[in-house]
Order: sequence, then C-alpha cells, then structure tokens
Amino acid sequence: MIEVIEIDGNPVSIAGDYFETLIFIKANSNEVVKYLCEKIQADEINFLGNPDEQIIEVKAQKFLEKEILSELYLRFNIQIIEGIKSRASSSILQKYANPIYYLRADAPLQ
Repeated sequence: MIEVIEIDGNPVSIAGDYFETLIFIKANSNEVVKYLCEKIQADEINFLGNPDEQIIEVKAQKFLEKEILSELYLRFNIQIIEGIKSRASSSILQKYANPIYYLRADAPLQ
C-alpha cells in the first residue's frame, strides 16, 4: 500500500480508503468546517496547516456535490479544491498527481 503522508509540509494520511477532498483556503477555516459539518455527511473533516496556509481535508464515501463546491467558492476565500478518488482503480499517488477535480478560485464550477 502507498500512503501520502505530507502535503505542503502538513502531515496527512491519504491511503485510498476514502474519497478525499482537499480545500485550500486563506482564512475562515473554522467557518468552512462549520459549514461542511452542517451540509455534508463525512467520515472525517480535518484541519491542516497554519494561519498562512490552511487546508481542510474531507474524508467521505463520495465526493462533495457540485452545489456544495460552488457554494464554498461563493461564501469563503477558497484558493483551490482538489478531489482524490478512492483506491478503486489505481494507486493513490497517481490519483493525487491527477486529481478527479481541480478547481481554482478564479475558475469555479459553472
């Protein structure tokens, strides 16, 4: 098994056992976590990083819905959202190198 253990200097554990969503945000991570807890069903929602580089990791049985992704961009100062598929088809490192979705703040979902 291959496991991703660090992203941008932040310890993580991505082993392919969940559908992972990584939300890179500049500020208000507590508000984003609160919003996610109210709106989605997830196995884990983890805060990673420091005040300058914040990452929220969502581990769930499915990806976040398109409407949730769009609302995150509308309500919060999101930089990037990356979705990483479970290990159903290939190694986790290949999935992290080629995320299922990769959204930037300047190009939100339509």
